[in-house]
This record gives sequence, structure tokens and C-alpha cells, in this order.
Amino acid sequence: MLEIWEDERTISTWRLRMAADVTSALYTGAIPMQWQHAPSFDRLVSHTAQWIAKRLEAGGGAALPGGRTPRELCRHLASVALPWSTVRLVATDERWVDDASADSNEGMFRRELVAPLSVAGAAPQLVSLKTRDATPAMGAPEVAARLAREFPGAFDLVLLGMGEDGHVASLFPGAAMNDAADPHAPCLAAVHPQTAQPRMSLSLDRLLHTRALALLVGGEAKRAVLENAKRAARRPASSTAEQPVTMLLRAAQTRRMPIQVFWSPAEAPAP
Repeated sequence: MLEIWEDERTISTWRLRMAADVTSALYTGAIPMQWQHAPSFDRLVSHTAQWIAKRLEAGGGAALPGGRTPRELCRHLASVALPWSTVRLVATDERWVDDASADSNEGMFRRELVAPLSVAGAAPQLVSLKTRDATPAMGAPEVAARLAREFPGAFDLVLLGMGEDGHVASLFPGAAMNDAADPHAPCLAAVHPQTAQPRMSLSLDRLLHTRALALLVGGEAKRAVLENAKRAARRPASSTAEQPVTMLLRAAQTRRMPIQVFWSPAEAPAP
């Protein structure tokens, strides 16, 4: 069932557009994307937290993104009553930096979610994508073994952010989506194309090995990127480089996996 949160100012065009998405998914075999529209940033965070809480009410495993919006999401989740001691979390990707760095997703999770819940007496287990090795490539085998041990089956949920270039996790345009040496490996080393910052990312295959998949997107520009990716994913794969989000949507379509899209015209406030 399509769920759309809206207020009185939301124009009826949105209802028609979202209904068209569902009709297309039902009758043409297109990607079953369920758009959930929040009119404000606070509502976006709240609705995404509700979706996560519903899927972790009995504990389980989750992969969450980093960034400004997920930081606010973690702060909200810290006040949600869940059996946190039975929850295992992993970042969808991580920079190869110390947790104390402002660039660290895992550091953000520890500060905004794990630490407050620890004070309350029950915190989730954070499974790290890092090792003491000098580079992500050197640490990848150890991280892969750790992921296989801590998450032997499907995630209960995967929540992804998306960049305006269509990247998800640290899977960037023109780069590998899975480890070339082991296509079924759960993680792979990555490099940011502009900053050359080394990272570890969950692979596309591992991101799709989940019971529930969602995208968290803010702003009109990213909505346009996602709409274009949805159209591109309905066509056969191109020999030219495609956006990672297009590859994600096409793979989800092949697996008949519904995707929740949490979107708001509002973007995360500047820090």
C-alpha cells in the first residue's frame, strides 16, 4: 500500500504522480517504488524513523547511511523505544579515518545513537567496516569475514542516501559495484572520485540482500536524479557507465524488490 504523508499545502499533482507510480509498478512490471512525501525536514526524519522502528521492533540487523540527514535521524532514533541490545548496525560505507574525525560515519553513529542509548542501559552493536590496516583494500578480507559472521543472512533493512551524481553508499559512477576478484564479497574498497579519500563500502549485492530497502532523499535536485534513474532502469543495461542508483533500481526490479523512497523538498540544515 502506498503511504504518503502530506499537509494541506501539498498539491494534488503529487497524489496523481504517486498513484501513477503504483499503477505502473502493478501493470507494467516496472520498479515498485513507493514514494513517501514529507512536507518538512522534521517530518522526513520522523517518518523514516517510524519505518526503521517497525522493522526492528523484534531486533535484527540494519545498514544505515552517513551524512547530515542520517545524523538527525540517529538523534531521533535515540529516543525511540526498541530492543536496542538485540540490534546490530553497520554503516553502508565508511571513510578510512579514525572515529574521532568529522568524516567518520561510524563515529557519528557512536556519538549520536550508541552513546545516548548506552546511558539508557541498552545500545545496539555497531559492526565496523574498518581495520588497523593502512588501506581499505588491505582490510577488506577481514571486514568481509566480520560481516559474514555478524550478518549471516539478509539485513532486516537497508537505508541508503544518494548523491546528486547518483552514487549510493561509496559506489560511485564509473567504479566497481562489487569486488572484481570476488563478486559475492559483501564489501569492497572505494575511492571518492573528487577527493581521492579511501573508503570501504558495502557491495551492491550485499546492499540488496535485505528484507526491506529504502532511499532517503532531500531536495528537488535529488528527486530529479532519482526520477531519471527510474526511467533509465526500465531500459536494458547500457554499455556506457551508468549511475549506481540506476544499477540499484534495475537489480531491485530483477529481484522484484519494492523500494521505499522517503523524500522531502526540504534538505538537511547546514551544521
